[in-house]
Amino acid sequence: MRMKLLLTAALVGTLAAPAMADKPKPDDGPEKRIDLVDPKKPEVEPPEVKTRRDLDSVAELFSIGDGELGATEDGLPLRDGNPPEFLQQQRVLQEGNRNRARVDQTSGSQGLASIQQSGNRNTASTTQSDTDTPPGSVPFSFPANVSVTTQTGDGNRARVEQYGSAGEKPYANRADIHQFAPEHFRPVTNDAYVSQYGNDNTLATITQGLDDSTAGIDNAASVYQTANDGSFVGINQARDGNEAIVHQSETGTEFPGFLRSSVEVQQVSGIGFGVGEANYAYIDQFNGVDLAIEVYQEQTGAGGPNDIYISQTGISNGIWVDQIGSDNYMDLDQSGLKNRIEASQDDNGQALSLWQDGVGNTFYSHQGEGDYNEILNARQTGELNLVSISQKGNENKVNDLYQGGFFNTMLLEQEGNRNTINASQADTVSFDVISVSQQGNGNVATTSQ
Repeated sequence: MRMKLLLTAALVGTLAAPAMADKPKPDDGPEKRIDLVDPKKPEVEPPEVKTRRDLDSVAELFSIGDGELGATEDGLPLRDGNPPEFLQQQRVLQEGNRNRARVDQTSGSQGLASIQQSGNRNTASTTQSDTDTPPGSVPFSFPANVSVTTQTGDGNRARVEQYGSAGEKPYANRADIHQFAPEHFRPVTNDAYVSQYGNDNTLATITQGLDDSTAGIDNAASVYQTANDGSFVGINQARDGNEAIVHQSETGTEFPGFLRSSVEVQQVSGIGFGVGEANYAYIDQFNGVDLAIEVYQEQTGAGGPNDIYISQTGISNGIWVDQIGSDNYMDLDQSGLKNRIEASQDDNGQALSLWQDGVGNTFYSHQGEGDYNEILNARQTGELNLVSISQKGNENKVNDLYQGGFFNTMLLEQEGNRNTINASQADTVSFDVISVSQQGNGNVATTSQ
């Protein structure tokens, strides 16, 4: 495993700003006021946020164009000299149950949205879009759209949709969702959804539970990201029965597509207490170069087994997966040129399926310190490919391992008793290699070329 996943979702600074002083306009008659949230006076709520500390509260904020609500630069990075009229800034604070918050920021140049909800069965929705860099301004070094949603409680839902422009900005979209649940022994179902369409360096992070006191069960996190170079998705989930779904692809149709984009997922089951439900990670990356997928799943205490399903296409891409615990499963599908997979599974009853197609691809698998582990339905087709498998324990199996093409190599190693290998290579011009090493008693190896 190249690295042990530790996703740190960086929080964007507080979007609230102190109240601005009255500014009379010299020629336009009566003076106008811009009311903003003062963090030093939490009892004063901005007039555009219709919320109360009670049930069934609704807050809807709409902004079309630039500077609809006004802004100050207090607590925010400087925007490369751009005046505040290019900024939309909105904040919603809600406490209670069954609350709803909706923020729409459209046709602006830079949107900042913050929703904080405390309670159960709350809903938060943010939609942001921007046009090209406005005349008279310079490209933003800060993301064009920023959304931060924080929910504490059970049965909450958060949804963020962001649409970046075709203009050249270092960042198009950034969305952070944080959902935490109190400590108890009943199921918790929080749902987070992010959809992003933009250009370079689009970023999405979702955190659902971190430790014993802020964890949940049966959470769902989904990210659909259509972007270009340098995009990132990070998901961190604690406890059992969680599901992470990531789809990452480039905005155009030309090959090669986007570059140096990555996905990181961490799921740790059984923290505090476990209910024995499986965690699932479904990830796909399409049509890219130098892409990376990293997944870390750990089963602790009474946590259930974990499953991984990954599909990746392109050139010089990598998949790094690590499962710790018993009865886990991974299904890996990779195609293209000079791609790499590294898979590690520790403990008993592990299973792995593989399909890898192309030229110059490599697959490394280690199933260690456990019994009854299995490589099944493993296929590698193409030329100049390498498979390296090691198993340590008893009654482990390498079943139906196949390489098709030429100049391919298999390196197979087993340590323990009553292990089996069944491997074959097929090509029309040979030049293939199979190497088998077995240590222990009652082992069997069957190979064919």
